[in-house]
Amino acid sequence: METAVDAATPITTGPGRRADIELLRVIAILMVITVHVTATSVVSALDAGKGSAGAWLTLWANEASRAGVPVFFAITGWALLRRETPGDARWLRRRLVRIIVPLVAWSCLYVLEQIAVTGVDNRVPWEPDKRPEWLLLMVKHTLLGPGTHGHLWYLYIAIALTLAIWLVRYARPGLTTARGWYTGAALALILPFSIAEVAGVALGWASFGWAIGYAAIGFMLLESAPHRRVGFLLFAAAATAMAVLTDHIGYDEWPTAYTSVLRVAAMTGVIWMAVRITLPARLRGPVVRLGGLTFGVYLVHPALLDAVKVLMWAGLPLAGLGTGARLGVAWLVSVVGSFAVVALWQRSRLLTRILG
Repeated sequence: METAVDAATPITTGPGRRADIELLRVIAILMVITVHVTATSVVSALDAGKGSAGAWLTLWANEASRAGVPVFFAITGWALLRRETPGDARWLRRRLVRIIVPLVAWSCLYVLEQIAVTGVDNRVPWEPDKRPEWLLLMVKHTLLGPGTHGHLWYLYIAIALTLAIWLVRYARPGLTTARGWYTGAALALILPFSIAEVAGVALGWASFGWAIGYAAIGFMLLESAPHRRVGFLLFAAAATAMAVLTDHIGYDEWPTAYTSVLRVAAMTGVIWMAVRITLPARLRGPVVRLGGLTFGVYLVHPALLDAVKVLMWAGLPLAGLGTGARLGVAWLVSVVGSFAVVALWQRSRLLTRILG
């Protein structure tokens, strides 16, 4: 049978897991990769004022796929709030370690990657006379910047979300020492979001308050009955509305990418389409295995996407492909390559603990 720790952690797999939850994880990670593949193309198309069908389809795919991160928050909420979750201090430590260790490892790897390629993309110019300042700027750009590496913000929010829900639901008066430390850690992570939001400063991350909302709504949706037809219509309508608004207002005008009632609607539509779906017996095993790989795929796919982009826009035969074809190839290589790489490193228990 599935343990509560396994259910609450996207890193492990085991018998008895809900196949519909694993399917939602797979759908969500495919959406995340789609956002990162299409983002640059969307900006270019909007800046150029293009109204072609291809540009519009790319914009729609980008906006529709932004439901992926809210779906992940919804699954986190379900895993934390479900009755089977033990919620003791030992469980919390194990869960946090499974998030924090890969976060630290990939933060270091992405900073090193950015330092290695900075001479190529020149986004953070090298200044030999200001090495400490340059390194700090590089770290900020890599981990918190607008590029694909900025996807690590999700893990900061996930840690704060886990701490907040645990403090509200599971902390007991007897756990005074642990509760004090965890309360301090939660406030240290949550306060910057709250202060910035009140001050009107956009951090470029999803608002913590919205993440709480996604988690609470997600828990209710994942425990409810499916509404597949309504879900499809809701998702299509919300995605189209966001694409129209983005085309009208501008891609860079939204303070953050995941704080909107329309995102809630899109997330609801995706969950209603997939929740409690009955998969054929021959597909359940593969879906559960793929679901167990999604945490690692989330972490590694920007590195593969960077490599694909270099090949696509370099003087290679692929550079002669049209924009649509290049986006398709980039998406396919990123998806297949990421799942394959993660499947390989998850053969090692040590690498799984370090890399996710």
